[in-house]
Amino acid sequence: MLKPIRILSFLISFVFVSAAHAGITLTGNVTADFTNENCLSDEGGEDVGVPSFVAATGWDIDKICFYYDGNTDELLVGVTTINGTIFGDADGDGNPSSATSGSIVDRADLGNGEAFVVSIDLDADSRIDGNDFDADTVDVLLGVSNAGSLSTLGAYNVSNFYDPLNSPDLGFGGTSLAPVVLFASPSATTRDLEFTVANFKDISIAGLGDIVNMVELQVFAGSSVDAGIGDDYLPDVETSVSHALFDFDEDKLEDWEELDNTGTDPNDSDTDDDAILDGVEVNGENPTDPLDADSDDDGCEDGVEDSNQNGAFEPELGESNPNVVDTDDDGLTDCIELTGDNPTNPNNEDTDGDGLIDGDEDANHNGAFEPEIGETDPNNPDTDFGGVDDKTEIDNGFDPLDPSDDNAAASQVGAGANFNQVQGGGFCSLVITQDAVPAVSLWGLALMGIFVLCGARVFREIRG
Repeated sequence: MLKPIRILSFLISFVFVSAAHAGITLTGNVTADFTNENCLSDEGGEDVGVPSFVAATGWDIDKICFYYDGNTDELLVGVTTINGTIFGDADGDGNPSSATSGSIVDRADLGNGEAFVVSIDLDADSRIDGNDFDADTVDVLLGVSNAGSLSTLGAYNVSNFYDPLNSPDLGFGGTSLAPVVLFASPSATTRDLEFTVANFKDISIAGLGDIVNMVELQVFAGSSVDAGIGDDYLPDVETSVSHALFDFDEDKLEDWEELDNTGTDPNDSDTDDDAILDGVEVNGENPTDPLDADSDDDGCEDGVEDSNQNGAFEPELGESNPNVVDTDDDGLTDCIELTGDNPTNPNNEDTDGDGLIDGDEDANHNGAFEPEIGETDPNNPDTDFGGVDDKTEIDNGFDPLDPSDDNAAASQVGAGANFNQVQGGGFCSLVITQDAVPAVSLWGLALMGIFVLCGARVFREIRG
């Protein structure tokens, strides 16, 4: 049963010129125009052909596409039909206002009971009980009511009696919210329906929460008087569909930004495939190049250096800076330090704290520990485990790869200096030399020192 409806029409003058928009130019061809691919397809649509009865609706939705232009605050909408049927062209002769095919009469201009409606829930609160569609939470209706024509194409507030379950009775209540401009009337040359909605994000709706990217949509096309195709819902009469209206690939950059400013792909959330979302690369605390997987060309992709892919440089987490080839300036590229055979800390020029820079220990800077060519281990302060650190041995002419000379090294630099008790045996195995000690007291002092030190050590171990 049809319900009475209240309609406040918003008269729009047709504008038959093509305006250039950010990334999108309307030409009347939706598939060619909406290259951002921000579209919803009608999976249940089919080619119904030309109806064989009088005054039938020659209209079946194929897909609806969107593009929001952040420069002008306009929403561009394009709708195509199955098999390229022109809106309102029931007899299929390419003219939506003719009656040249027998007794079939076109209903031109979507008038005389035909309706096209896009129901938009801008704050995505319309889902109830799983997938059920709560019409009371719809915020905006775009389109033509079933008592209007294309002259009433507009953006309308939703009255409380709006009911998507009674298909032809799509009442538009309230006042017009924003100007809507038709690109061109559907014709043999302009087969699709395209229009723009001005001031889209600035529309004022009482009680509306924040406008979100993932809105809820329901699209309807049908007629209250024709018995042709019948009512066509997308997705269906009782549900809405979640759709990323502004940022189709959900990469934290709206489509217009990608097409106009960043050069990234609005259909690909990670244009350079480096594991970091395009929007994070552009707007993160430490921005990187969303078109280059390795912004600093150090051999590691940005998503490897920014290991949690959050767009911040966090050295406390072991991350290197994806914008700097050698974060700690030790002569080794960050990627070599992160991924080499013998990984080191890309944020510390002296990973093992032995006083030697990592790039000096890894002499050929290839990320491997190669003692056969004289390299010391940048991850071990005492490469030969002899008890004296690498730098002390090198500075005093000893071999950091030979543990047999560590006692001599320790003796030369002074009893106990830079000598690791655990690795090299400690003071209890020192070889004492005269080193300016009078010969008369040498042995007595040596024996006494060894006794005191070793005795103290044993005592501590017993107590421990």
